[in-house]
Amino acid sequence: MKKIVLSVLLGLILNFAYGQAPTYQLSSHILDVSTGMPATGVTVQLEKIKRKDQSLGFCG
Repeated sequence: MKKIVLSVLLGLILNFAYGQAPTYQLSSHILDVSTGMPATGVTVQLEKIKRKDQSLGFCG
């Protein structure tokens, strides 16, 4: 029983010790449906909702 408790405790300690802040990544894959190949010359505009007033802001 002691081994199980120690194992769980060690696991929790390691989890918090090596935990990282979440990072977010965005990827987009746009295909040309006529060829099945990646499309070229596609303009993409990113927008982000600002938490303060919930309005849209453009990401440079």
